[in-house]
Amino acid sequence: MKWMLTVALLLATTGCIDVPAMNGLMDRLVPEPEMIYQEVELAHFEGQFAPDPDQDQGAVLDAAEKILSDPAQIGAVAQNLSWVEYTHHFLLPPGATWLRIEITVDYTLIGGGQPEEGPAGTLDLTFRTPDGERRCRDERSPPCFEIVYFGDGEKEIDGYSPPLPPVPGEWIVTISGSGMEGLLGEIIYSGNYKMIVVTELPGS
Repeated sequence: MKWMLTVALLLATTGCIDVPAMNGLMDRLVPEPEMIYQEVELAHFEGQFAPDPDQDQGAVLDAAEKILSDPAQIGAVAQNLSWVEYTHHFLLPPGATWLRIEITVDYTLIGGGQPEEGPAGTLDLTFRTPDGERRCRDERSPPCFEIVYFGDGEKEIDGYSPPLPPVPGEWIVTISGSGMEGLLGEIIYSGNYKMIVVTELPGS
């Protein structure tokens, strides 16, 4: 209705229509609807770190005993073992304005008392974008292996969100770390992780 009234007014006053001017006028009369975005949780992953079952289980139990007797050895012991790698997938829809993955990693030394500082365990966390690029949880380039340290917080890594590009498509996350899930050693030393994938998408 506004378009018809505007055309009639221009014809009556000028006798002709200037199309570019007409478009500008209509933009002012009928503004574009404002895009509304909403924060969306795309995926939630969690698990417990475990030793690779293909390695010598006697060496794994020996490592658990060393950790119990001397917690300061956690870093050295963990690096000498191999750990199960877990793979997670999620789809990022087109139109996402940003991508955030909130990461929590918690190492617990049960039998020997929790140290206030020093190595807590190992972590190898890699993000693979839909176009094949591999990224670590920080500014380092892969490989993403690191030693995580005990600190003042309740968790060793709590809510950390790496800067990731909002590339639409299938993302692949691989994670491994030190922990004794599945063995008697888990009553001595354990490692747990949780990841929450959050983005912002156009609302309906």
